[in-house]
Amino acid sequence: MEVVDIATGYLRIEAYNTDQQPVNDAQVNIYHTDMKAENMIYQTTTGADGRTEDIALDAPDISLSMMQSNERPYEQYHVEVIKETFDIEETRNVQVFPENGSTLHVELQPSMQDYQRRNIRILEDHKMWLAQGNFNA
Repeated sequence: MEVVDIATGYLRIEAYNTDQQPVNDAQVNIYHTDMKAENMIYQTTTGADGRTEDIALDAPDISLSMMQSNERPYEQYHVEVIKETFDIEETRNVQVFPENGSTLHVELQPSMQDYQRRNIRILEDHKMWLAQGNFNA
C-alpha cells in the first residue's frame, strides 16, 4: 500500500422536498468509512436555501489523480440527511476529490408512517477509476 499525503476536498449538501423546494434546518451527518466502522466526523444543518456551507473534508493527495495507481484518487464518505416529517435519506460512497468541490443533491421524501423510514442510495465507484481496471477497492 502506498503512503499518500492528505489533501482537502469540499462537499456541499442541498436538501429539497419532492416539489424541489429547499428544506431548511435539515440535520446533515457526515461519516468517514473504513473497513471496521463508521465514524461521524461532521454535523451541520441546512440553511433557508436548503444548502449547507462548503464542508472541508480529507481527500488523497492530488498526485493520485495524475498517475495510474491501485489507490482511489478520492475519498468516500456517507451522508445522512434527517428532517422531522421526512424519511431519513442516506447516501453512501459520496466521492470527495482533492482540491475540488462537489455538491450532493438530496431529495427528501415525506414520511408516510408514524416513523421515519431510512432510504439508502449507494453510489458506484467513479467511472474513470474503474476504467483503469481497479474493480476491487
